[in-house]
Amino acid sequence: MKREHFKGVFALIVVGSMAVAFSPAMAGVESRTAMVTKAMVGVPVTEMAAKAAFLVKQAKPEDREAVALATVEIVAKLHPAVARSVVSAIAKAAPNLASKAAAKATDLLPGEAIGLACAAALGARDYAPEVASAVAKANPNSAAEVANGVMLAVPELAFRTQDAVGTAVPSAKEAIELASRTSRGGTTVVIIKKKPNGSQPPVVSGNDKPGIDYARPAP
Repeated sequence: MKREHFKGVFALIVVGSMAVAFSPAMAGVESRTAMVTKAMVGVPVTEMAAKAAFLVKQAKPEDREAVALATVEIVAKLHPAVARSVVSAIAKAAPNLASKAAAKATDLLPGEAIGLACAAALGARDYAPEVASAVAKANPNSAAEVANGVMLAVPELAFRTQDAVGTAVPSAKEAIELASRTSRGGTTVVIIKKKPNGSQPPVVSGNDKPGIDYARPAP
C-alpha cells in the first residue's frame, strides 16, 4: 500500500516538474504571438510588409522564427491579399526563414502556393531550392507548378530547385522534369502594352516570370 502511495506521489511530482519545465516555453510562444498581433492589428494594409520585416529584424535571434511565423499567420487570416508581399519582406529580412514563412503561408492559403513560393524565392534567391521544397511539401498537389514557377523566377538555381522538389515530392518528379525541359527548349514571348496615358511600362526583369510581380498583393 505504501509502495503504491509512493508511486502516486512520484507521478504527481514528475507531472508537476514537466509542467514547470514546459510552461515557460509555451508562455513565451503565446507572448510573442500576442505581441505580434498587437503590433500588426491596425497597421494599414500597404504598410504590412514593411511592418513584418521590422518585427522580424527587431526580434532576438532565438525569437525570429516564432515572430515570423506568427506574423504570417495573422496576415494570412486577416488580410490574405497581402500575404505574398509579407512573405517576400520576411524573406528579405531573414533569408534563412524564407522557406518556413512560405510553407506556413501555404498551409493557410494553399491556393496561393505558387505565388507565395516565388515571392519568398525572389526575396531570398540563395534559398530558392529550400523555399520550393518546403512549399511543395506543404501543398504536394501543386509541387510541379511550384517548382516550375520558382525555376523561372530564379533560373540560376533551376537545377537545384528541380532536384529539391523532386526529392521532397517524388510523385511530382516526372512532371517537374517535363516542365523543365519545355522551359529550356522553348522561347518565351513577352508582350508589353503601353499604358493609356502614354507612360512607359515598368521594366520586366529577365529573372522574373513575365507579367507577374509575385511580391505584390494578390488582386
